[in-house]
Amino acid sequence: MDSLTSAVVGLKLAETASSIQYAVAAKMLQNSRTQGDAVLKMLESAKDGFDQAVANVADAISGQLDLYA
Repeated sequence: MDSLTSAVVGLKLAETASSIQYAVAAKMLQNSRTQGDAVLKMLESAKDGFDQAVANVADAISGQLDLYA
C-alpha cells in the first residue's frame, strides 16, 4: 500500500470513529436530558405533596385555634 492509499484509509477510519463518537455523545446527552426531566417531575411532585400537607395542617390547626383568647 502506498502512502497516499494509507493516508486515505486512515482518514476514512478517523471519519468513521468520529461519527461513532458523535453518535454516542448525542445519545448520552439525550439520556441526560431524559433523566433531568424525570428528576424535575419528581421534584415538582414532591413539592406538590408537601404543599398539600402544609395546607392540610393549616386547615387542621385553624379549626383548633381560639383566636379570641
